[in-house]
Amino acid sequence: MTNNQSNIIYLATNNAHKTEEFTSLARGELKFVTTKELSLNTGKPISWDETGTTFPENAKIKADVLASITRAPVLADDSGLMVDVLDGEPGVYSSSYGGVEGDAIRNMNKLIETLRKLPPQRFPAKFVCCLWYREGEAFTQSFTGECHGEIVLTPRGQQGFGYDPIFLVKGSNKTLAEFTIEEKNQVSHRRQAFSQWLEWWKKRS
Repeated sequence: MTNNQSNIIYLATNNAHKTEEFTSLARGELKFVTTKELSLNTGKPISWDETGTTFPENAKIKADVLASITRAPVLADDSGLMVDVLDGEPGVYSSSYGGVEGDAIRNMNKLIETLRKLPPQRFPAKFVCCLWYREGEAFTQSFTGECHGEIVLTPRGQQGFGYDPIFLVKGSNKTLAEFTIEEKNQVSHRRQAFSQWLEWWKKRS
């Protein structure tokens, strides 16, 4: 890490749960300023249209929007769930799969209903997280993490968010919603991507 490198990172997400996870993963080494906070500080509403067809494309869109407002380093997240038998759906549409953006219960129920219509089988799946870092006019770097498991059709657990209650982690008998945040931070797709980014960020000269 260079001596003049700030530990303040502007986080391009409107998801409070993701912000909480990033803050936990940083363990006090970084201070994240959320999109909402930046909007309040500048007096400008901040929004974006996730028109990309891949996680990196959507993460880049978010990073570019924040970079047009602040010169500070920006870290954007785009993530979602990919189910093998559905050819990768819901994928980049994970947060609106049920028809309403950000309605986690509706999204989860839609996925359960869709899979119940198929012959009884196991449903391998993975969570994917892409982080897109932008600094200045053109400097960018991206990092991707994955968490593998399978979908269960009966929700379990009270922790986490999104599809966590139906995502059984590979090598475990628990869903992500049955993990504590500390346990989740050891295996999650966001942890994998964030660890790559943080290691790279610290080594920059």
